[in-house]
Amino acid sequence: MPHRPRLWSAIPHGPLDGFDYSADRPFIGWHKPDMLADIADWLAMDPPRLELATLACNELVLRRARTALKDATNLFARAELSPISWLDDARKAAREACPPKAKANNRGRVYVILRDGYAEQNGYYGAYVGTTTKDVEARYLQHRDPVEPTAAKGLPKHGIELLYSLFAGWNPLPGALQLETETRLHHALANAIPKVSGDTLP
Repeated sequence: MPHRPRLWSAIPHGPLDGFDYSADRPFIGWHKPDMLADIADWLAMDPPRLELATLACNELVLRRARTALKDATNLFARAELSPISWLDDARKAAREACPPKAKANNRGRVYVILRDGYAEQNGYYGAYVGTTTKDVEARYLQHRDPVEPTAAKGLPKHGIELLYSLFAGWNPLPGALQLETETRLHHALANAIPKVSGDTLP
């Protein structure tokens, strides 16, 4: 499948309203024509909503909906993009990593950003894991700003979107546990994602 990395606009779309990112099969109740129409829309966005488009494709795989899956594959090909090949494995790893119990008065947030710029053998995409006391969308914008001193290396050019399904259920967390939690999630995702970056404890 063709894949053309490019510099995407720094726009955080935010989570999809009413969508359960923590569900095993978040698209299980969706009809195939609706999913295909939405995949086309999500891939046409700048930046694309690759997480949602990939999750929808993965649901078509589980349904063995060969014709619809072929149509979805063609939509990715026309957009010159690839699905996130490791997303299902990464979601499972994040769920099994025992996220801390969230409390409403906690201010810490852990987040994961999808980035590209990697070779085909690494699935084209990687992930950056970080923590913040800001809204995760505000922190994403900092990472995409080329003059922001706290932006992680490579994200201003290669950052794409927040991967909400990889940190669903982890937030909010105690500020004192931010780096510990970031390390736990980072190492869990590294078992499923070829390229993971971010700060970790020794």
